[in-house]
Amino acid sequence: MDSQSIKPKLFEIIEPVAIDGGFEVVDLALVREHGGWILRVYLDRLDHSEQVQIEDCARFSRELSAILDVDDPIPCAYNLEVSSPGVERPLRTITHFRTYIGEVAKIRLGAGLDGRRKFTGKIVGVGSGQPAANSLADSSRMAQIVRIEVDGTIYALPHADIVSAQIVPDWDKLLAVRATKAKEKATNEKSKQERAQEKEHVLGTNSTEIHHPDMPTSRDSSRDSSRDDIAVAAQTK
Repeated sequence: MDSQSIKPKLFEIIEPVAIDGGFEVVDLALVREHGGWILRVYLDRLDHSEQVQIEDCARFSRELSAILDVDDPIPCAYNLEVSSPGVERPLRTITHFRTYIGEVAKIRLGAGLDGRRKFTGKIVGVGSGQPAANSLADSSRMAQIVRIEVDGTIYALPHADIVSAQIVPDWDKLLAVRATKAKEKATNEKSKQERAQEKEHVLGTNSTEIHHPDMPTSRDSSRDSSRDDIAVAAQTK
């Protein structure tokens, strides 16, 4: 089975479902692993307001399964997997590349440039232009270009020739961000505990006993100790 030839049909079916649910199909892949086929769909939120949660993936998977059962675009048995893009985020559309200008990406071309198909470097821009003369892409028309800097040299890669691309994570940066978030969470939890303790202390301090001056108490040894104390709790305002 030619999985690449099926991808356009899969996008045609899946993208409207995703958009209706407030999601974007970042990418999808139909791959054969361990003797079986797997359809992987990577989702993100359209507004990028927050990360896609496990519950979102499970709900979308159920909805999509029902639709794929009807349209039946894959002529064999397969398993469906739905997930967020992860830190090694795939880049597919020109908008994806524009969004991640300044990030390091790993890009693989089909036809190639200067006999080279693999590039890893910083995305420095996107736009339209004439493909380089040494590109094997169609040079008869204007094309969308992804500019990537590799070892000080900027290459103009035809977007139409990009077979696959993904972000190369800056692990030091990611770990630093996670450490900062963990520290902030711990600080917030500590502040909540301190506020709760302070509240308990204030309530305890403001609670006092008032004794009627004409009635004996157990602390007044000059009065009849057989009589009951009368005490009420008062809250100081």
